[in-house]
Amino acid sequence: MNILILSDFVGCGNVAMGVARSVLTHMGHNALCLPTALISNTWNLGAPAVLDTTAYLQEALAAWERLGIQPEGVLLGYLADEAQTVFIEEQCRRWREKGIKIFLDPIFADNGKLYRGITAARIAFLKRLLPHIDYVLPNATEAQFLTGEADSVAAARALVQLGTDCAVLTGVEDSAVVLAQGDGVCRLDYTPVPGHYSGAGDSFTALFTGNILNGNPPAKSARLAADTLCQWIDRYRQSPAPITGLPVERLWE
Repeated sequence: MNILILSDFVGCGNVAMGVARSVLTHMGHNALCLPTALISNTWNLGAPAVLDTTAYLQEALAAWERLGIQPEGVLLGYLADEAQTVFIEEQCRRWREKGIKIFLDPIFADNGKLYRGITAARIAFLKRLLPHIDYVLPNATEAQFLTGEADSVAAARALVQLGTDCAVLTGVEDSAVVLAQGDGVCRLDYTPVPGHYSGAGDSFTALFTGNILNGNPPAKSARLAADTLCQWIDRYRQSPAPITGLPVERLWE
């Protein structure tokens, strides 16, 4: 299945588009990659160089349309600026009308804080986008900023009320995933793993997306993604690599 990955590409770091492409390709999908920004390195290494690629991705999508290259799913991650969000919002509307499944990892906050450069306009855009989204995968902090709900179950329900078909909250009390769809909500607990691992959220999102596209229901997809990610982190801790993210290519069994 063709899955379009729209996210940042980080030159030094096992995160974002690089992780998503590796995971989805391993799971049997054909990854179509369009970077929303080129970023030299992860922030934990120091301030990066950043290149906005809005004009390029607009031209690339137009070229693919002329060539008949169409995605069957879209994984949407980091967005570079407000001009880019306007274009992406229209694209999501068009993709949804065609029945293309859209997965959104909002990527704007963590550990109770907004990422640098995130504005109220960005959060408002993400809320407007939700009616066009099949699956939204925020962490607990992002869910609270989007809904105003501190309780994860209430936040998951609120995201569905805002228009998405399914909300999957990660990082709930560091050891659970909360999933809401329709009128139902479930909590999937897992054994907590100590420490912080760059790219873990990106890995979960890609694993969940791949499992959905392989025909699994949301709860099973979330459980498989969480179990796989915990196994990867356990292996990574036994033979740690540089602090640039999980080397997912080397962590599959």
